[in-house]
Amino acid sequence: MSTQDLDRLGFHDDCFLADAADMGTYDQNSWLGWFDVAQKKQWVYDYATSTGGNKIVGGETCNASGGNDAAGVNAQYELSHQHWTEINADYAAVNTDIWKHADLAASGADPAETLYHRIQRKLGYRLRLTDATFSTPAAPGSAFTFSAHLVNDGYAGIIKPRLVYLVFDNGTNRYNVPLPGVDPRTWKPGAVTVPTQTVTLPAMAGGSYRLALWLPDQAANLRNTPAYSVRLADVGTWDAAKGYNVLANAVTVGACTGDCTPPTAPALTGSLSGTTASLSWSGATDNVGVTGYRLYRDGAPLASPTGTTYTDTGVPAGTHTYTVTARDAAGYDSPPSNTVSLTVVVVTPPPVGLVLDDFDGAPAYPSAAKNDLGRWTGGNCFGNGGGNGVVSGGALTLQYSNCGWFGSDVGTDLSAYTYLVVRIKGAAGGEQAHFSLSIGGTTKVFGDFVLDGGAHPAITTSYQDIRLPMPANGVNRASPAQLALGFWYGGSGTVTVDSISFQE
Repeated sequence: MSTQDLDRLGFHDDCFLADAADMGTYDQNSWLGWFDVAQKKQWVYDYATSTGGNKIVGGETCNASGGNDAAGVNAQYELSHQHWTEINADYAAVNTDIWKHADLAASGADPAETLYHRIQRKLGYRLRLTDATFSTPAAPGSAFTFSAHLVNDGYAGIIKPRLVYLVFDNGTNRYNVPLPGVDPRTWKPGAVTVPTQTVTLPAMAGGSYRLALWLPDQAANLRNTPAYSVRLADVGTWDAAKGYNVLANAVTVGACTGDCTPPTAPALTGSLSGTTASLSWSGATDNVGVTGYRLYRDGAPLASPTGTTYTDTGVPAGTHTYTVTARDAAGYDSPPSNTVSLTVVVVTPPPVGLVLDDFDGAPAYPSAAKNDLGRWTGGNCFGNGGGNGVVSGGALTLQYSNCGWFGSDVGTDLSAYTYLVVRIKGAAGGEQAHFSLSIGGTTKVFGDFVLDGGAHPAITTSYQDIRLPMPANGVNRASPAQLALGFWYGGSGTVTVDSISFQE
């Protein structure tokens, strides 16, 4: 088969969440040999085209719901990790009724809603534009630059090839300018950056134009049918008659006849109180008028206030940078303001509940081979401490390079506790994909564990208490056996564990 043929292969799950193996979808032997359910699911998680895009993944449920749960954690985890694009909503009620009665709290960009409604919104792709930057003013026959940031809130990306155009439309003349360097199939779930594209504008009539982003169907006979174009999820951008997404209502091409001057850059100041920032700025000026501002934290869009102040609450620990730009009625953005840096220091009290180990040197690690429960602990294959890792300053530092194992016996009933709490940081951040955690019959890559609300752990360069709800992750609290960390996942780096405890 050709690469093109292979890229067209999809995956169909005929009994989604019927039981732990989806009623045989994952637990049959194959000519490749025997692989466990977790490994086979990982194949689907990693399923991608030769260009790195998502494939068509879908299916239906069965008249069994052993793999489902009333809180909707399993469904959200599998749908997002397998990048589902479609599902048969008519079968079977035993599962879909669970989703219709699972009330989910607001989380990130998702509102409070039932799981059924959230699945409806997030199957496939759901693209939101956060900002766009383009040349001002524009000149016919000259270079024009464009860049943008989007967020894909869906479970998957665009599957099939699709054209991308900038549209200049003044009501009489419409010019479709292709962006050949943009492949929307790469706009997979999460933050999306469209890097700066430079195109040459056609010999356009001068004047004021509406600027839009147009993603029509690749088929020539469907290209001008709005129903087959991609609609962004932003409110007020979609033109249903034209089938494009409006970026700005008044962009001047040629001689300036109206508002064609960007605003001046604001001057930003900020202060910090606990975990509440970063912020006020001087009002920008414009030849016509400023309509609002765009605030950025660590380079990512944070808010779009109309005034000159903003309060950022719940700022994570660490050093963060803030900038702000002004925008006028024509859609022109000012240059960015000065950068303000603020550092949040969160003082965490000692762990409460049942402490497995706080690595304070009593008992001594690794010589005593005992944790704070008086049971065995140890490690091997790490790059420091003779393979054991090193305890220093009340924390255990583990250096790894696709090798390393740490174990600590629990051996006590944890039914009175809901959370496994790991206080941890990484040397570079992002180390959650480099190791697995095993306890109570559950083994997952650390970043694949589910947090309250359905999110997943993300290790940063600052300490944070990562609270893993044990019931939602399938941990047998009555028989937890041993807690183990395994670093055989192809990564290299360093993590530091300040404490491991079990809390209510």
